[in-house]
Amino acid sequence: AKVKRFSSMVGRVNIGTVDANLPLQVPFITWGGDMATFYANGGTKTKSGSVFNRQGLDLRLKAGDDFVQQVRDYMSGKSPFLRGTFRMMGQASEVINSDPRTQGVLVMQMTWSAGDHLVSRSHLRTIADLRGKTVVLQQGGPHVGMLDDVLNSAGLDWKDIKVIWAKELTASPKSPAEMFRKGSGIDAAFVITPDMIGLTGGLENTGTGAEGTVSGARVLVSTAELSRSIADVYVVRKDFLDAHRDKVERFVAGYLKGMEEVIDLKRTYEKAGSKPYEGLLKMTQKIYSAEVIPTLDDAHGLLSDCTFAGYPGNLSFFQDKNNMHGFQEFNRSAIDLAVRLGYAKKKKPLTA
Repeated sequence: AKVKRFSSMVGRVNIGTVDANLPLQVPFITWGGDMATFYANGGTKTKSGSVFNRQGLDLRLKAGDDFVQQVRDYMSGKSPFLRGTFRMMGQASEVINSDPRTQGVLVMQMTWSAGDHLVSRSHLRTIADLRGKTVVLQQGGPHVGMLDDVLNSAGLDWKDIKVIWAKELTASPKSPAEMFRKGSGIDAAFVITPDMIGLTGGLENTGTGAEGTVSGARVLVSTAELSRSIADVYVVRKDFLDAHRDKVERFVAGYLKGMEEVIDLKRTYEKAGSKPYEGLLKMTQKIYSAEVIPTLDDAHGLLSDCTFAGYPGNLSFFQDKNNMHGFQEFNRSAIDLAVRLGYAKKKKPLTA
């Protein structure tokens, strides 16, 4: 699987300074963990009375599924933040750590994923059957690290499969789900839950060909089992952290507070219904579009696919030296993977 060096995807960017007097641009990706950000902000613009507003912050949330563009915005000073999985940060590590100002500091783990899936055609029964097969996933997206974990678990290497890179993550003819649907030569595709349901009918189901599903398609492996494969995180520029540490701390605290409130609202909703939680589901559908989130049930499902790390999980992630799925281990494996695949030539680890 030939990948382009990440720096050549980003191109030449002049490093700029983030203007802390303007509303801060915060990227989001298509993932349930970002729903806590939407809730804490009251929408894409900070709403009066919202958690972030009470923290004295003024944020503008911006779609960031195009991770390469996120990195351009981060380098040029449009945003002090990067939002992605830990191993997406690994892919960008050489670029963002090329200058002391933009050095990537990991400030928070948001979630673990149970909502990423490898959907395959019926002739693949086990992960070992991937040998010699064609797999599609988003270039620079959240599934590069998951594919590496899947291959490792079966004693396979990237050389053992053929990779096709998709440009978009979801809801596009250039997304893995649509390429899988249309290309019978593609044996398996990495997708997020709404697309997985569209292809198979559900985690335990097999597609029949009815209602848009693909006949024989099923989930070969999911982060429902690989529960510590995908860590979703925020990274902040070192110069911004040094100059505005209070703002970054208020952002992290606001996220954690928003997350705790969302979990409480979700519990209430599942027992007896909750108008504020329904409001969050509607807001999520509006932000991501009805194409990505066709029903409010899909928005609820997106959130249900998250295991929030919370405050205790972050303590363990950053401070527990024996944590096999903590910062040090992820930092090592993410940077190794970036160099091994060719996203980076030099190992430039992130800091915490």
